[in-house]
Amino acid sequence: MLLELILWIIIISSTTLLGAWYAGKYKKADLLIGLYVSFVILSNIVAVKIVNFDIGLVKFSATAATLIFSVTFLMTDIVNEKFGKKETYKMIIIAFIAQIVAILFIWISISLPAADFWKEQETFSKILGLTPRIALAGWIAFIISENLDALIFS
Repeated sequence: MLLELILWIIIISSTTLLGAWYAGKYKKADLLIGLYVSFVILSNIVAVKIVNFDIGLVKFSATAATLIFSVTFLMTDIVNEKFGKKETYKMIIIAFIAQIVAILFIWISISLPAADFWKEQETFSKILGLTPRIALAGWIAFIISENLDALIFS
């Protein structure tokens, strides 16, 4: 578990640092926005799994999305600092629209009839079928928390 947690932290930190470096070098928010949208959508998908975190002194259970989604606030702050509140709000709206589109395509994918030889429809539906319910519940929290973070940071 510790190895996976360290790997998870390295991947998230590396992508965030890459986005911040890119934004500084090219004076554009596009990579940060792309990473932000990816992290938000991935958070919706992996949120269906509850995991046990053991970080030495503290043990707790949370969704697998906990580490991914928490970084979105850092990305919001980076965009806010370098490009301003207007660009940050645009990024939040893009991510919100992308979440809706992703959930619609997941729902359509579940609804399509499976090929006769493919025997994983039930598993596919069971795992990804939870995503729309989690996403719907999280959209209000997403809009409020991300916009509040952008407002407070600016």
